[in-house]
Amino acid sequence: MPDNFQLIMKKNAFTHLEKIWFGLPVWLLLLALSLSSSTCERPLDLELPEETPKLVLVCNFTNGEELRVRVSRSRSILDESPEDYIGDAVVELYEADQLLEVLSLFTPSTPRLSPYYATQSTNLKVGVDYLIKVSAPGFEPVMSHSMIPQKIDIQTFSISDLEITNGPQQGSRRYTYRISLSFNDPPKIDNYYHLNFYQQIQDYLDIGGGDTLILRDYLQPVIFNSFNDNNFLLAYFGGGVLVEDGPNDGRTLSYDFPMTIDIYPENQIIGKIFVELRAVSKEYYLFHNSLSRQQNNNGGGSNEPIFIYNNIENGQGIFAGYSQSLDSLHIIH
Repeated sequence: MPDNFQLIMKKNAFTHLEKIWFGLPVWLLLLALSLSSSTCERPLDLELPEETPKLVLVCNFTNGEELRVRVSRSRSILDESPEDYIGDAVVELYEADQLLEVLSLFTPSTPRLSPYYATQSTNLKVGVDYLIKVSAPGFEPVMSHSMIPQKIDIQTFSISDLEITNGPQQGSRRYTYRISLSFNDPPKIDNYYHLNFYQQIQDYLDIGGGDTLILRDYLQPVIFNSFNDNNFLLAYFGGGVLVEDGPNDGRTLSYDFPMTIDIYPENQIIGKIFVELRAVSKEYYLFHNSLSRQQNNNGGGSNEPIFIYNNIENGQGIFAGYSQSLDSLHIIH
């Protein structure tokens, strides 16, 4: 794992991935309302049946890191109040029938980040079927299974066709290039992947004498347009692409993507491009695939409703494992 990637991710606690995994009120998207119009103009009284609130879990986990679980209560689509997180839950992690750990509650000092439950002593392993059980006063207990798939190494990663031009905004500079990567897809099983790309950008201050002071070093996720989509590849609204191996099962998978990055050279420096290859569980893929399609649905009347995948028994949400492989390249040498 590149040192720069680890350092930057640790410095930026409120990362893009945290926003996607834990910050989205995705459960407001579960209910689609279809109303038929009437030729008589009169007030429409809409009464929705009150459903019993359920526990909502959101957890994507990998080896080498603590397992974090956000626990909240389900809400009606008409409820615009802030997310209601549960602070008195009992969250247990099992391997088979063996209790590994009771997770501890953490409340981040940053107000924008929500509380979560996390492991402190469990060393998560690849290929182990983990079971999460959560109970809280006033709610039906919930549970879910998932495992971390085998890590897949990146075979090749390269940059080509770099062009530097004036950007669309005054004082900006545009970098356009193509990135190519490949990796070997294990045969005889269905495999799922999430490719993430991050452009390193440094904000700096000219302090004279040819010296600069780096004020901020961050990773900007690369968002792709849906023109990349096909039957086995989906541009994810939160960054990168979701991939299903499909008919290429057991072959070397190769991908090529165009990149466009704008910076302001007066106070910004372009750094490395990072790629993260996640080998993800089927439940991870199905959840993020349905979530992305829901977010990108234009809401037209001809579109069928898209329901968010759920693998929480007696509740809602996602509990899903993944493994990761990282690489990086300098844009300019």
